[in-house]
Amino acid sequence: MIQVGDKITYHWVGHEECYKGRIYQVEGVYRNCTCGKPEWLTGKPEVSRRSHIHIRAKLIKAPIKYMEGDKGFFFGPLDAETLHDIDEPDKSWVEIVYQKGDELSIFNQSK
Repeated sequence: MIQVGDKITYHWVGHEECYKGRIYQVEGVYRNCTCGKPEWLTGKPEVSRRSHIHIRAKLIKAPIKYMEGDKGFFFGPLDAETLHDIDEPDKSWVEIVYQKGDELSIFNQSK
């Protein structure tokens, strides 16, 4: 389960170059949301969707250094278990990334 502090990458089929080399750090997770697509976007009345999450993150690694530290990145609606978009799961998803030093040293006994 994703939590505050996790490092993530974002995958969006057809837009891979936009997110290549970027790593985000989760600053907040809004769980059990049932928001619908906004009427202003779809032109249809808003209908609740199945439970999902939204992630708020900051950019901690980027190909262009001046972008690092930027906040205000939002990802969702995502399935809480798979971290795939609930509307188009094969086109958009978040992946938790693990880097050297992310784990606690007391649990890392390999040398």
